[in-house]
Amino acid sequence: MNNFPCQNNVTRKTLLNLVVIAACTAAISPAQVMALNEPRTQGYLVDSRGELVKSGTGLCWRTGYWTPAMAIEECDPDLIKKAEAPVQEVVPVPVPPPERVKYCTTLDIQFEVDRYAIQHEYEASVERLGAYLRKYPDTTAVIEGHTDEVGSDEYNMQLSQRRANSVVEYLVERSGIDRSRLKAVGYGKTRPVADNSTEEGKRQNRRIDSIIDCAMDIKEGFKPVPGRITKVALEMEFDRNRADIKTRYHDELARVADLLKEDPTTSATIEGHASNSEGSTAQSMELSRRRAESVVNYIVDKFGIARSRLTAAAFGQTRRVAYNSSEEGRRENRRVNIYLDYAK
Repeated sequence: MNNFPCQNNVTRKTLLNLVVIAACTAAISPAQVMALNEPRTQGYLVDSRGELVKSGTGLCWRTGYWTPAMAIEECDPDLIKKAEAPVQEVVPVPVPPPERVKYCTTLDIQFEVDRYAIQHEYEASVERLGAYLRKYPDTTAVIEGHTDEVGSDEYNMQLSQRRANSVVEYLVERSGIDRSRLKAVGYGKTRPVADNSTEEGKRQNRRIDSIIDCAMDIKEGFKPVPGRITKVALEMEFDRNRADIKTRYHDELARVADLLKEDPTTSATIEGHASNSEGSTAQSMELSRRRAESVVNYIVDKFGIARSRLTAAAFGQTRRVAYNSSEEGRRENRRVNIYLDYAK
């Protein structure tokens, strides 16, 4: 017999609440409770083995406090930010230094008899030397003048010095080379390179030689190209006191005209000359003029080349390529030279 029914009722209610709490606590295993703090599965339920609890369709069970930031690859792969592919480091490939080679140049030009002016046909050669010296400012050049054996030792020494000086002046005035880098030396007739007993040998000895420093540069680093190139197109001989063109030169003049037609920027200089056996100085000058103009007229009338592209120049007997002491030399001096000037 219970003397305290109210107390017994309270006790029974209390015991019943404890049983319910115990049952709810038992429904969540220790492992599932630990899942709340497991970094890998934080926000998901796991079983007693630590494995993720999944539904029959393979979906993970999220806890009530799950957030997208807790998503893992196994449960929510679509929410996982794909790792960006590592940036491939570009390693520069070492470039080998360009090949360096030694560049050298020379100057070898010839002169007319008793002359020291640079002939038209050799100006491009001197310009190339000027381009080389501008490209390599540490280089220097020694210009050596020479003569044939005709004349006194003293006269030839002076003439050879004037020839060397003319080249130096050209390089200074036309190519802008500092004079301190150039030296002119005359050797007269003391250093022949050919037999002075022949006209050809004398011609080879009337020359310029040069000593020019070499320079180191990358391969194909020096390609000097003067603005215009002068080319000897034709040399024609004439009979004594005549200005008419010989038939044997007609085909060669046709080729000169073809060259002019191929490039409308090309021009031509026709130089007339005479020997000392063709009258006075004035008469030989007039004859050389008529020879040059006869060639100009032939090219204009026969091939239709514009006269404005052709220049006739007369030199009389002032520019000899051979000595007038022999018939062979006089024949060589009765001539017309045709020079083509064209852009490079």
